[in-house]
Amino acid sequence: MRKLVIMAVSLLVSVAIPARDNVGAKNMKKELEHFKAASEFKSVLSHRGTGLYEWNFKYTYPKGKADDHKLPAPLVRLEKAFADNIRYSSSMFVLPQKEAGRPFGKVSFMWPDAAYGRVFFNFRIDDRDNFRYLCFEESDNRRTSYMLTWHDVEYIDSKGVTWRMIDGNVVELSGTHWRMVEFIEDSYRDNSNKVASKGGNQSEEYINLREQMAYLNGLYSEYVKDNRQMDCDAVAYFISKLAADFKGNLTETQYKAMDEELSALLDITPSGARYNIIANAKTVLNGKTFHIPDGDVLFESVSNKDLANRNYVKLMFETYDMSELKEYGTFNVSGRTDRDIRRIFVTDSKQTFADTYAVQVKDGKFSFSGLVSKDNPVTVSDEMGREWRLMADSIPVVIDMRTGVMSGSETNMKLGECQLRFKNIIADRQKYTVSVNGSRRIVDNEGYEALCDSLKRIEIETIGNCDNAMVAACLLADCYSAMSYEELDGLFNGFLENDSNEILRPARDYFAGLEKRRPGMKYVDAELEDTAGGKRSLGEFIGKGYVILNFWKERWNPSRTDFPIYKKLMNKYGDKGLNIISVVIGTDKDLWKRYVDKRGLKWTHLYTPFEYDGKSVLDLYGVRCIPENVLIGPDGRIIASDIYGSELEKKMDEIFDR
Repeated sequence: MRKLVIMAVSLLVSVAIPARDNVGAKNMKKELEHFKAASEFKSVLSHRGTGLYEWNFKYTYPKGKADDHKLPAPLVRLEKAFADNIRYSSSMFVLPQKEAGRPFGKVSFMWPDAAYGRVFFNFRIDDRDNFRYLCFEESDNRRTSYMLTWHDVEYIDSKGVTWRMIDGNVVELSGTHWRMVEFIEDSYRDNSNKVASKGGNQSEEYINLREQMAYLNGLYSEYVKDNRQMDCDAVAYFISKLAADFKGNLTETQYKAMDEELSALLDITPSGARYNIIANAKTVLNGKTFHIPDGDVLFESVSNKDLANRNYVKLMFETYDMSELKEYGTFNVSGRTDRDIRRIFVTDSKQTFADTYAVQVKDGKFSFSGLVSKDNPVTVSDEMGREWRLMADSIPVVIDMRTGVMSGSETNMKLGECQLRFKNIIADRQKYTVSVNGSRRIVDNEGYEALCDSLKRIEIETIGNCDNAMVAACLLADCYSAMSYEELDGLFNGFLENDSNEILRPARDYFAGLEKRRPGMKYVDAELEDTAGGKRSLGEFIGKGYVILNFWKERWNPSRTDFPIYKKLMNKYGDKGLNIISVVIGTDKDLWKRYVDKRGLKWTHLYTPFEYDGKSVLDLYGVRCIPENVLIGPDGRIIASDIYGSELEKKMDEIFDR
């Protein structure tokens, strides 16, 4: 991969500015304050790390105004500030918007000595972005950088109104603790070339194995037909060597394909040395196969990807009985997408153990045929992030990735129709969010929440009125984590009451978990390990005030989002009877202790293994996702759960200020 290092640019613009009095840094700070105060924008602040602040902003209005070709005055002024202060910077980069082709696709900063060792903060730059970067050297080896990224787009909402929108962000990074890694040519399209090999996905090694095995199979069959025994011996040797030299891992579906190839050869081979050589090649490849275990398997998956505050995207803990999902069948899909798309990805439903097939696109057309879990959901996606869920049945599917228009079985036609209805609503999130640098941030909470409520209402209505049980199950499997106990109760005790489809098991587990922590339920005691290695009981804290029982994982960033709020709440109400208990789930204990200490998290911290054995605290409170909060009153009864952020803060203010 070609990398462009900023040093080459820095040499062109470096000037001898006294580090203790950098005029440019002062100017930029002043101009940023002016920009933040502008009323033309909706904006939101993100504090991603020590010394790193990010202001995401949005400017929106209906297209057709006389001045709709002009940039907002505050943005023009800020752009001018970047240009005027280049002379004071030690390094800079200016990148105007282009239709295609960038010298780099990502800016990466590193904290060498963070709580978890090295931590990287990455900002993606797309073709549509305007990009400005300045770095200033200041006193005591401190460096201050400012980065501006923005783009403008047109958007037609669900009511047919055309909007012009400017999405962008300004980043301020200051301190001695960080350094820029580099500008990297690493855009989302470059990343799409790297199809993951974990679990034996469709890697280059497997593709070579498959093609060479098919070639040798053809030769062997031809030599057997012509009674060329010595040539058959030679092919058997090469088959054995091919299996021995394969360095990758296979999934069960890949091994099944190899097994069929080799079994066909054994069927035409008499017993003896040659037979044993080919049979041994099967054994060798079987030893390089990642076998899906029978029985219950625990997965981690991400929920709420379409309509969710990125800060509270949930990490779901889902259990499947894999013996119910191990029947395979051939799935065929073809269709069209944009001409500049290079690959389509087909992913089986079993995310952890799944094959991800990378399908070549030529002139906007693609075609795929392969083994997947029979009669279970398959995700078809492209490099632009568009994805559609399909059922892997026996009827070929033809789909336009851009519009969702498809032909196929009655089930897939109905499933596509429902998804298209949902996606038309989801598209309106553009009005309430900023999408820049590879992330999406909410800038209009009221509008966004109304949109989420509208989507959920239509999802529940669609699932409840669906006359196809498979479609209903597939839809609910994708959206259950956003629903309340009452909403799920209405579905599971209605149309889906007798549906035993295994893909609904995580939804049923989640529903059962909500039952365990409904308001009014009595708390359940549990003994857990604290940071000193001792044992603490949850019962120690009950009856002494209010308890926020918080479940998190140190590697899942969204589960740590509310820690600044916890600090604030403890400062306000810690001496008035508030206790916060954060339970970390299955982690490296040394890392956990170091993180708690380095971040100054001055409340109770406990540890639980990541397991569901019927007795764990995760079972007792029905925790099937993180973040998860349970609010318990002085009487030991649950007041609320699944409550976060400003809603949690408001609830605590109501309790302690009444």
